[in-house]
Amino acid sequence: MKLRENIMSVGKTIFNQLGGNKFAIMTGARISTGTSGLVAVLPRKANGKKVNHVEVVLNEQDLYTVRFNNFKKSACHVEPVLVCENVCAENLVELFETNTGYTVRL
Repeated sequence: MKLRENIMSVGKTIFNQLGGNKFAIMTGARISTGTSGLVAVLPRKANGKKVNHVEVVLNEQDLYTVRFNNFKKSACHVEPVLVCENVCAENLVELFETNTGYTVRL
């Protein structure tokens, strides 16, 4: 049970660092937690950006690896757009906003 709680706490921590409920409401993303992070599936491509699938994973240095992807439903294919390694928690929001076109803060 402790492992499950730890997994959920990593995803919840990332969710809160991105803005919590405001993040979910402002993006309309479907959010799920994985083994060591968070996945956000965005409802559409904003501002001409090709990103509609974002993965934020905690790495060994206690920093984040953020993967911005373009998921094509018709081909069931995930195309990597950008991978950012060793991102600090303070930079998550700005990085997300810059690469997706969504605003997550009021």
